Amino acid sequence: GAAGIICHLSGVNSVILTGAICLSSLAFYLYAINNSDNLSLFFSALAFSLSVGIKTSSFFIIVPLSFIFLFINYFYSKSFMLKRMVLFFAFIFVNFLLFSSYNYICNFLDYNNFFGSTASMEFHRAFDGFKVKLFSFIRLTLPIVDFSGCFDKFSLFIIDNLRVLMMKLEILFCIPSDINPQSDYDFYYINNSVNENFVGYGIVGIFVIVPSLVISVISFFRQKKIKLRPSLLLLFSCSLFVSIFFIAYTMTFFTPNIRHLTTFLIFSSPVLALTYIKGYKNPLKYLMTFPLIYSMLFVSSFISQRSFFNLAQYLIKGYSLKQEQR
Repeated sequence: GAAGIICHLSGVNSVILTGAICLSSLAFYLYAINNSDNLSLFFSALAFSLSVGIKTSSFFIIVPLSFIFLFINYFYSKSFMLKRMVLFFAFIFVNFLLFSSYNYICNFLDYNNFFGSTASMEFHRAFDGFKVKLFSFIRLTLPIVDFSGCFDKFSLFIIDNLRVLMMKLEILFCIPSDINPQSDYDFYYINNSVNENFVGYGIVGIFVIVPSLVISVISFFRQKKIKLRPSLLLLFSCSLFVSIFFIAYTMTFFTPNIRHLTTFLIFSSPVLALTYIKGYKNPLKYLMTFPLIYSMLFVSSFISQRSFFNLAQYLIKGYSLKQEQR
C-alpha cells in the first residue's frame, strides 16, 4: 500500500474513509445503471451524501465523480436519462438533509456561513493569481513520487534536485515570499520521512501509480471504439489530478493539505489494476513486488508518531497499553 494510506490507517484521520465512501458510491451507481436498480441508486446517493458529511475534502472529488456518473449514464443509455438523474439527485438531497447537514447547519447558525467562520475561510483561501495556483498544484503533485524513508542515498539526490526545481519555479512564477505563512515548512521541503503530516504515496507512486496513469492513457487512445473499461480507467487517472487542481485552486498550500492526497488516491485506486501482472515467470513482477513489500513493512513499523519499535521498548520494560485512570 501507499505510504500515506498505511500511515492514516493507524491514525484517527478520516481521509481514507472519505475516499472509500466516494468510490463505493460510484460502484453502487454503476450497478444501478447497469441493472436498472433504484435501490442501488439510493445507496449510491446515500454514500455520496455521507462522504460530504464526513469531510468537506469530498467536495474536491465532486467534479470528477459527477463526470464519471454522467459518462456511465450516457454509455449505457446512449443518452442522458433525465428521470434517473433527477431521482438520483433527489436521493442525494434527502440523504444529505437527514445524515450530513448537521455540521453545515451549525456553521451557518454560528458564522452565517455553511463552511465555517470568516477567519477560517480567509486562512485557507488560495492566493489570487493563476501562477500562484499553478505553483501550488505542482507542489501538491510532488508527494506522488516521494520516498518516505526508502532508498536514502538515491532519494536525497532526487530531493536536492526537486528543491532546486521549486526554487527556480518560484522565481519563474514570481511567487511572493509571504505566500506560505501558515505552513509548518516551506515549499522547498521535500519529504523523506515516515511522518503522517508529510508523507505522500511513497515508492508506490514510482512503481505503481505513475505506470498505471501512463498505461491508462495509452490504453484509451489505442482503442478503436469507445469502451467502458479503458474510458473509466482514464477518467480515474484524470480524477487524481483534477482533484489536486481544485484543492490548489481553492486553498493555499500548507501541511494539512497533503493528507487529502490519500483521499484522492483511494478514489482513483481502480486504475492501479493496470499494473497487475499475471503468472509467476515474469521478472518484472518480482522487480515491482519486493520493493513494495519492503516499503509496506518499513512504513508500518517506523511511523514517527506511532513507531512499533518504540512501543515494543515500553512493553519490554513492563509498561501497560492501558492508561491509568485517576
